[in-house]
Amino acid sequence: MVTRTALLSVYDKTGVVEFGQKLKLLGFNLLASGGTARALKEAGIEVTDVATIVGKPILGHRVVTPVAGNSRSTVVSKQRSR
Repeated sequence: MVTRTALLSVYDKTGVVEFGQKLKLLGFNLLASGGTARALKEAGIEVTDVATIVGKPILGHRVVTPVAGNSRSTVVSKQRSR
């Protein structure tokens, strides 16, 4: 069985809980950066904080690249200005 993992890191948390719930229903394990992980955990969604994988912040920012660099595919989305 293939393990599917989604990495979530968003500035605007609007809709992230619903998105995380849908990913879990589809069988994904979730990894998320600090604030995103916190929002998901507060909603009762099982998630692993990426800090447990990449370690302490560098200059106040976590480096997500080592995790994303090992992925088979990456989706990056930016909300369009209204």
